[in-house]
Amino acid sequence: MKMKKRKIFLLWIFILSICFACTWKEKEKYVEPISFYFDEFGSFKALLDKDFIYLNLSEEGASYYRYHLLNHQKTLLGKIDNFYLATKSSALIDGKLYFYAAENDGTNISNTLFCIDCAENELKAYRNQDDSLAGISIYKWNKDIITLKNRRDGNKITTYLDIFDTDLKTWTQKNVHLVDMDTHTGSAIFALYADKDTLYVLHDDLNGKDNVLTTLRAYNGDMEEIRTIPVDDKLKDYIFSSRIQEIAVFGEYIYMNNLSNDALWGKILEERIEPLMKKMDLSLALNQQAPDVPFLYVRWSNQCYLPDEKTGDLFPIELSVGNGYVLRCVLADKEHILLDFCAEDKKDFLYYVKKNDLKTAYFPCQ
Repeated sequence: MKMKKRKIFLLWIFILSICFACTWKEKEKYVEPISFYFDEFGSFKALLDKDFIYLNLSEEGASYYRYHLLNHQKTLLGKIDNFYLATKSSALIDGKLYFYAAENDGTNISNTLFCIDCAENELKAYRNQDDSLAGISIYKWNKDIITLKNRRDGNKITTYLDIFDTDLKTWTQKNVHLVDMDTHTGSAIFALYADKDTLYVLHDDLNGKDNVLTTLRAYNGDMEEIRTIPVDDKLKDYIFSSRIQEIAVFGEYIYMNNLSNDALWGKILEERIEPLMKKMDLSLALNQQAPDVPFLYVRWSNQCYLPDEKTGDLFPIELSVGNGYVLRCVLADKEHILLDFCAEDKKDFLYYVKKNDLKTAYFPCQ
């Protein structure tokens, strides 16, 4: 009798679990994928309202396209024939998307500033030979474009901020620093972020091989230093473990990512930076329209994060995804998210949803 009651009890639990599962699935919103696939090896550049910009890479170069989400049509914007290298960053100013790409003519590698005119659907180039090293990130600063550039002459490395006036189409160098690698003396900027009219840099002062003072410095629109935050030994260990390739500042909070894809989210205090989370493959969604609203995700997983406005702690969102797919890339604007899911030896699936629907959305990837 006891055995029979136990079986009935277990059967009842099983039925309840199915009912709860069905109820949960009914609450999830099935999202239809976008009918889009890369022609060749491709990469996303920006999400602009109901369109996104992407590029296809081939032996002939890089072709840039605009995909229209409403009618599922694409428009060729232009081509970079001698394409060599480009970072993921870009900046949107007055309907124009700016980014740097390195070109290789077979003899020299040079950096070129490109501009996609979204009104004309045209790719334009602005060239300024400055012998800077490839791999340049770009930021909007007021109505100008600002970048961190590096130039090497033997064992002497010059770092400086390069400002492009989008109206006059002229370049200006600011905050120039020099390091002598033979003596390990001098100063250098090794990371940059621009937030409206405030500029942030990670800065090194070297006075010998093992004597390096690292600080986070903030500048106003007149390039005047308005704040300096020391980097303590604990955070310095992270910074020196691998080259920092990206920083972003959101009020009192900072995001860092290095070449090992080991990322850090921290709070900027008066005299130090307090790490709040350190996680591999924690990435910032590309967001040219609302760069001050961070959306974070973990590549090769289905985990996303939104910062708590009061504490800065990252609030996790686990996406509901089918068929073993994981996130490869995320683009964002003010209200929407473009999600690229991938799986080994399978085609990618692309979804476009509102940020507010992420918690209840189901991405079948089939």
